Amino acid sequence: MNDLDHLVPIARELLDTLDQLKASGYADEELMQKARTLHARLASAYERIGYGTGPIHTEQIPPYLWWPAWREKVANTLAMIEGEHPKLRQVKETAVQDEGYDIAQVCRNGHMVNSSSNRTPQFNQDHCDRCGSPTVTACERCGEPIRGHYWGRGLQLTEDEPPRFCHKCGSPYPWTEAGIEAARELAREAENLNKDERGLLEQSLDDVIRDSPRTGLAAERIKRLLTKASKGTAQAIRDILVDIASETAKRSLGL
Repeated sequence: MNDLDHLVPIARELLDTLDQLKASGYADEELMQKARTLHARLASAYERIGYGTGPIHTEQIPPYLWWPAWREKVANTLAMIEGEHPKLRQVKETAVQDEGYDIAQVCRNGHMVNSSSNRTPQFNQDHCDRCGSPTVTACERCGEPIRGHYWGRGLQLTEDEPPRFCHKCGSPYPWTEAGIEAARELAREAENLNKDERGLLEQSLDDVIRDSPRTGLAAERIKRLLTKASKGTAQAIRDILVDIASETAKRSLGL
């Protein structure tokens, strides 16, 4: 017996409730509240598939906008539990038994597209729907798959942010390289800094990307130099470092 079988009646009731809600013109508040309650009770099934752990917030969104995606989510969940959906059948068979990292699909600009590209391939995309950039699933230097969602008994971790470096060869991923280069260009053109200061700022950026004995020193140098740089340049560099700097460096920089 599937350990999610007890959720089948809840999923079916939610589908029926959603259909009634649409038929009412999305005006029946009692049906709306019932749908939210049933939706929350399916959290364990959503998490198993990789949808997340709870209901979406609909209070500020017109129902006709979220209803189609919400209903599809419930229908796919029901299909997974019953083993009838061809793309989700494999998920049902392996989601609990296997343990380890799934493969993340990330666009070249660093947007996480699908943290579970193996187990939920229906969410894969050739291009990012946020920026249009092509997506990748492996390190372009060594071919090692990008780590995504971790599946295991009693422990499931979903990474919303992609890793900055390949865990096998240590190379920066495309989004990390792009961020580093953008920060370097800003440093080279920084207003209110002299040539030596711009060079020191550019050099220090490399030392805050990875944790090393020089990270703290480099972070302090960057903090000092950014107080002299123009406001726009300083803020642009800080915005980039929020995404690519190490956690130690971000703490030192106050990011």
